[in-house]
Amino acid sequence: MLRLAAPCLVLAVASGCGKSEVQASEGEKRIRALGMMYLRYSSSNVGRKQSVDQLKVFIQKVPANELEPFGVQTSDIDSLFVSPRDGQPYVIRFGTPLTPPSPNAPAAVVIYEATGENGKRWTFDAIGGVAELDETAFAKRVPDAK
Repeated sequence: MLRLAAPCLVLAVASGCGKSEVQASEGEKRIRALGMMYLRYSSSNVGRKQSVDQLKVFIQKVPANELEPFGVQTSDIDSLFVSPRDGQPYVIRFGTPLTPPSPNAPAAVVIYEATGENGKRWTFDAIGGVAELDETAFAKRVPDAK
């Protein structure tokens, strides 16, 4: 019986234990890519004035092989800054401290969709987390949103 269990266990692990992977939406992929580039840019520009234009220049200088895993093309950086769901530029909260969450508060949201879709917005936080928040959760996480 033990001989049969070992191959079955290996097969179950190799096949992912029967769980299927959920494909990320285009909105989730895009905000994650922009967010990861933002974290790199922001951490290397602490204490300096930061802007969308400077972030775009920074991304253009990132080697193509480092952008490819995020699906980013240097020839189309402008589209990275626009949500595919609401067609509006992402709101980037330059200067937000990149601090880890505490027991009393989650990590700060640094990028979010301006309006999102169906009452939900994609957000990216200071430690690389991506979440789709409804308006109530969003208002709690980003109370100063305009």
